[in-house]
Amino acid sequence: MKTTNKVIKECIICGNEFEDKTRPKNKKTCSRKCGDEARKARQREEYRKENPPKPNQRQLYYYDHYEYAFWLDQDIGRNQMWKEAVPYDPNKIESISIAREMEEYHGGRKSRQEAMSYDGDEKGSRGVNVRFVESNREPSEVTSYKMTPAELKEYLASKKSR
Repeated sequence: MKTTNKVIKECIICGNEFEDKTRPKNKKTCSRKCGDEARKARQREEYRKENPPKPNQRQLYYYDHYEYAFWLDQDIGRNQMWKEAVPYDPNKIESISIAREMEEYHGGRKSRQEAMSYDGDEKGSRGVNVRFVESNREPSEVTSYKMTPAELKEYLASKKSR
């Protein structure tokens, strides 16, 4: 006589249903991947219990002054007001935003470019060392293709499917 004692459970990580085939019937996850995720979550929780985050300056101040929480020390107040206070005058902000737009337009920051005179000296005026690679290889033939947009699209689709 064959008995089927199936225990169907829900995974605590992904929520999928699975059959618990273990003898004590205490499995909580459907796969090893979900089990690793549950273990990591448990370890993170334990770490947070053992190592709580350190309070910031505002929290330290409020711990000491629950009843009358005004800034008595001006330095603490200035440090906390950086979000509300305007750090630059409007003209400066405008020039900063224009510089950022130009940087985006050019594709990122560019290094300073300067013209260097080369008088045949290998070291150059700035100590630049120029070395040319010697090679005995002949240049290969360049092949160019002309495709219509439809042919190009079909070609790229065939490359993706591989």
